[in-house]
Amino acid sequence: MDVDVLNWVSCMKNSGMSLSEIKKYTKAFYENEHMLCVAFLEEHLGKLQIQKNNIDHYIEVTKNKIYRFKNA
Repeated sequence: MDVDVLNWVSCMKNSGMSLSEIKKYTKAFYENEHMLCVAFLEEHLGKLQIQKNNIDHYIEVTKNKIYRFKNA
């Protein structure tokens, strides 16, 4: 397996993609099913965006809590 593919698989796993989803994506990749790859990646990107929005919210809540404790 190509080093670039291994790095990409590691990236997908680290970003929260399940092994089942990675397997499906990799199969589509090697079968040159580009539109299926795009669909998998767009779905994953949507999930990542939701996670990012949630994390941004939690960061703001935590910053506000710290501010309140420091200024109580």
